[in-house]
Amino acid sequence: MINPVQKKLLKVKDLSIAANGKTILTKVSFNLPENTLTLLLGPNAAGKTSLAGAIMGLDAYTIKEGEINFDETNITKLSTPERAKLGIFLAWQKTPVIDSLKTIDFLEYLDSNNFAKEPFGREKILAKGKSLGLSEEVLNRPLGVGFSGGELKKLEFLQLLILRPRLAIIDELEAGLDTQSLKVFSKIILGLKKETTFLVISHQINWQKALQADQILTLKDGTIVKSRA
Repeated sequence: MINPVQKKLLKVKDLSIAANGKTILTKVSFNLPENTLTLLLGPNAAGKTSLAGAIMGLDAYTIKEGEINFDETNITKLSTPERAKLGIFLAWQKTPVIDSLKTIDFLEYLDSNNFAKEPFGREKILAKGKSLGLSEEVLNRPLGVGFSGGELKKLEFLQLLILRPRLAIIDELEAGLDTQSLKVFSKIILGLKKETTFLVISHQINWQKALQADQILTLKDGTIVKSRA
């Protein structure tokens, strides 16, 4: 449950978003208290991914009205890299493929710029990857090249473990994962809640119990129609 006096890390107020010239979301407002987990539900095309992209500042989404505040700072006009430097992380439904960049080199770069300020080092990165089911051979491939859907999702979680961000947005948690992997990732999320605030996007309300969600938001027809702690 959410304490009413708990610090609000993210505040979204009256947000209206457009993509490709079409309004996707209208007057969306909600708060994410610090070190809590919010489950964002809704049918396909409800605007869940658009909301995540707008919070991250992706160019594909235009904020027509409203504002986004992160840790008492208005970030509505900040670029994606500027928001990332503040500690906002977005786990994509599908990780981009970069065939000129080795995965382990990319992860080591993230490690040297993590928010906890204590790098893991290459060996610990490989060990954590192995614990998630990502072998050293997989991590030595070019970024995303030849990865299965499940491996791509595991790579996102490995990035999450390395970066230890202040806010983590996870788009479609269940995509590409089997039941056992989902249980593992649920434990990872719960273990990180002491230092990370989560917004988890899903189609499935049954994740409320597994993730011990502090609040549930439901998007429908471009706006939030239900919110409960």
